[in-house]
Amino acid sequence: MTGQSSDDIHQAEVWTTIAPGYDAAIAPVMRPFAASLLDLLGLTAGTGSPMLLDVAAGTGAVALEAARRGADVLATDFAAGMVEVMRRQLAAEGLPGRAQVMDGQHLLVDDDSVDLGTSTFGLMYFPDPVAGLRELHRVLRPAGRVGIATWDLTRTGLPQLIAAALTHVDADLAAPPAPSWAWLCSPAGLKQALRQSGFTDIAVHEVTHHAALPDPADFFRQLPNWTPPLRPLFANLPPQSIDRAGEAFADVVRTHSTPEGLPQTALIGVARRAP
Repeated sequence: MTGQSSDDIHQAEVWTTIAPGYDAAIAPVMRPFAASLLDLLGLTAGTGSPMLLDVAAGTGAVALEAARRGADVLATDFAAGMVEVMRRQLAAEGLPGRAQVMDGQHLLVDDDSVDLGTSTFGLMYFPDPVAGLRELHRVLRPAGRVGIATWDLTRTGLPQLIAAALTHVDADLAAPPAPSWAWLCSPAGLKQALRQSGFTDIAVHEVTHHAALPDPADFFRQLPNWTPPLRPLFANLPPQSIDRAGEAFADVVRTHSTPEGLPQTALIGVARRAP
């Protein structure tokens, strides 16, 4: 993939190794937001077969749902393992669509060739998210639409509850620093990024869904197997601290949950390339 550094290659390899576990544990949290994003873009069954490009697609939450609704899908991710999971799932359901390994900041896609562009909780992790948005802008046809989902870090959700559990166990443990992509996780920041990338008719929607976590303590203990960015933090904790933090996480999840599950709020930005 064009422009990949040795760190990019290493990260792609890491995400490849965790793809099956990610699909089992994290993808179910993503799927309701994928459906909401497609609803906001106006993609419903029977609306034709628009060409949809999904970037940083993970194991295909958006791509699979878009294909079910009739879109002609090209799903891309920098991790070969994620792409392989998508291919298997597309084939298992007999859905049309392609999945390819590709760098979202250097898309191997022609200019003006896509009707809809999406990225759900993926583009925000790019070293340069605006470069990723500009690539989506480039490949969209005039008047094509984009949908981007990020977490709303102004609400209580999994990132905040994980940090609370860790600090509950060890008061001296420094809270994890704000992620480099935190600026995208507010309505103003997401609007700014879309505007800076050339998009118009920008709207940001707050969307809440509930996550079912049947065993929150085990979910917490397994986090490094599904979310590589947390591995360094967990590696510095003794097993007994991780177990205590897992129980604390279960407590805070129960405190914040409703009968429907743990509420999670995302920001979904939709915008248009100028005609």
